[in-house]
This record gives sequence, C-alpha cells and structure tokens, in this order.
Amino acid sequence: DRPTERVPWGRPVADKILEIWGPEQQRLGPGEVGELVVRSAYLADGYWQCPEETASRFLPDPHDPGRRVFRTGDLGRIQVDGSFEFLGRRDGQVKIRGYRVSTLEVEEALLQVPAVSEASVAAQDSQLIAHVVLTGSCTAAELRSELAQSLAEWKIPTQIHLAQELPKTLTGKVDRPRVRRNQSLLDRLGQLWQHQLERPPVGVDEDLLRA
Repeated sequence: DRPTERVPWGRPVADKILEIWGPEQQRLGPGEVGELVVRSAYLADGYWQCPEETASRFLPDPHDPGRRVFRTGDLGRIQVDGSFEFLGRRDGQVKIRGYRVSTLEVEEALLQVPAVSEASVAAQDSQLIAHVVLTGSCTAAELRSELAQSLAEWKIPTQIHLAQELPKTLTGKVDRPRVRRNQSLLDRLGQLWQHQLERPPVGVDEDLLRA
C-alpha cells in the first residue's frame, strides 16, 4: 500500500547513484521536486549521432571527478523511504500566463475524450498548442467543453490542430520532439485536407482545422 496514488520508481541498482537536483545542480533533499540525475562511472557514451543532445545530458560530475552524470529530464522527488517518485518530464513543465502547467496532464485530459485517439501538447509563445488524431465525431467547441470539465481555463490549448497521424518513436510512442519540429508539416497536412475536400470531414469543424 502506498500513501499516494503515484507508483514509486524503486531504488538505484549497483554502481549507480540517483539524486534529485535543482536548477543550479544542487542536491535536493527528500520531498523536494527536481530533476532526476544518474551519477556513475559507468554510463553510456551518449546519444547516437546527436552530439548537441549528448553534450546537454551527459556531463562531468561536479561533485566527483571520477564520475559523470546523466540528466534524465524526468521530474521527481525522493521519498522518505529512499524510493523515487516520478512526477513528469522537465520539458513538459511550462508556464502559461504565470501558471505552471504540465503538458502531460493536458495530453492525458485530451486522451480521455472518446473521439481522441492520439494527442501531443507543447508550448509556443506562451500558448498551449495541441495536435490530435480523431477517431470519432467531435467539434472544436465540444473538445474544449470536454477539457473544461477537468482542466483549469489556462490549461486548455489555445490552438488545436487536427492531424491524420502523429510521428512515432521506434517503441510506438508519440515522438513529441518530432511533433514540435514538424509543426509546419502538420500545418500542411491540415491545409491538404481542406484543399482536397470541399468541406471538413464529418464531425470536424473548420475551427478545429485552422485553430
């Protein structure tokens, strides 16, 4: 039995030290929320053919010259019993109108809508932008109304783009970085639908295609 609904990640394996760090690479104590960092003398060399991402994630250990650190990008905290609790992704935490918002929370709310099969949410220019794949009938107004039942007003995406599909990783998950990089491509997909069809697909209004 756990005191919270979140499932703990467990404890580190041999030769690995797991810590929670703050924005200044300071170690945080139990209960404090920060980035999960792996410290070890035995880490991967980096990401394959991605030198910039490798340089930002694999760093010399500022606390021990004999080790390196891997910044996971995961947010979490250490429980009193020494286990780790996952709270989301660092790049999924954004500020909208002064409020801290988790894009994962918004994605989960979108996926609770029966007509939505896939969703990806990102922040751009202090606005939330959602890309969704629909499998059923749903207008933009209906979609926002559904979100309003579980999300605060500032968590509802300002723009909602309809896509035929979202890019996937090799493991079949939505590739969020590619969604952000391919924003213009997804926009063109929406334009292509409008160009090929005299009117939007049944159940999808033009606001959803253009928003």
